[in-house]
Amino acid sequence: MVFFFALLAFTPPKYPFPQDCSTVHGALTPKWFTGCDKAIDSCYKVTIPPETSFNVGNTSRTSCDALGHCNTNYGSGMNWCVDHINGVIFTKSTAIDSVMFFEVDDTSPQPPGVNAPSCRFSIGLDDAKKNETKVYKSDRLTCAAASKPVGADGITYANISASK
Repeated sequence: MVFFFALLAFTPPKYPFPQDCSTVHGALTPKWFTGCDKAIDSCYKVTIPPETSFNVGNTSRTSCDALGHCNTNYGSGMNWCVDHINGVIFTKSTAIDSVMFFEVDDTSPQPPGVNAPSCRFSIGLDDAKKNETKVYKSDRLTCAAASKPVGADGITYANISASK
């Protein structure tokens, strides 16, 4: 009986989900992606691999020291959304130390028990305290990041490529 009431108390997230800005009408700029020339650490518009071959989503970054003590960073200080259909990520910094982590996964079938090839990349302030888009981990997927210097509009245009 308690389980039944717990199910009634659950409220799913309301649509539209703010981190998924996919649309069949072409890549539409999110309403919050304005004033980038005044943003704390600018905005990023990142082209990502097509969803026909790859899936892109947010992730985290875990690092461990020599003694095995680990820390997981889930990212923070950014508004962000992924347009899976049109292959673009929009981010806007809301804090001076903002960073978000994303993952590209190969969508081709894998044998049972085998993770899909993937790579991970970050957008924002990296470990060297440099604002950039960069690939920091690859697993059987070749990925690269390229970006142009931030423009007068405060937007950094970048590209993440992936190949099998």
